[in-house]
Amino acid sequence: MRLGDLEFEESADLISPLQQTGGFVRHGVVHLGPRTTYLKAGLKTEEVLRLLGEPSAVSERTSEGVVTYEFARGDGRVVVAEFVDDQLVRSRTETRIASVTVTNVPAY
Repeated sequence: MRLGDLEFEESADLISPLQQTGGFVRHGVVHLGPRTTYLKAGLKTEEVLRLLGEPSAVSERTSEGVVTYEFARGDGRVVVAEFVDDQLVRSRTETRIASVTVTNVPAY
């Protein structure tokens, strides 16, 4: 079998570069490598909101002037972005395990 200038045996499996690197294509976007979000320090709050969408939580440490936004991602991951004076100073991805609270369980 020929593919361009390359020749393969009939039994050879063709593996795309995406399969070799663990990437995938979804909705016209090519994803390569680990599913991690990287944010560049110095981005404005509005820019991060435009990139990541609506935050799941917002908190403020007024004594330090830090505003923290949390963005829920898939598989229990949360992107935490910290801003000072409307500029991103730190970001990280955390994995959180959902906790379950059980109430009103009858005793036997």
